[in-house]
Amino acid sequence: MKKNLDNRVDELIKDPSRVKPNFIAEPNMDKLISVVMRLAMENSVLRDRIVRQEKLLISSGVLKASDFDDFKPDEKTSLETQAENFELIRAIMNDLE
Repeated sequence: MKKNLDNRVDELIKDPSRVKPNFIAEPNMDKLISVVMRLAMENSVLRDRIVRQEKLLISSGVLKASDFDDFKPDEKTSLETQAENFELIRAIMNDLE
């Protein structure tokens, strides 16, 4: 059941032809709600995946719970993360246009 929901959320996020709902008559507020919904969907999927990864790594003995809090990324990882963050910001800005 959860897998089907994940797949559906992925389809909704990635479908460029999806119809954007008009929740509010004011166009700018409708854009803001679209942005909030995108962030909520992205956050939900990411949180679920992170929890699963942490549980798998801890239960298999690969890492300890404290390893996640103590981790300091290297420069390459930081740059990759920053690029992904900028891509999300670009997508949000496109929703506001």
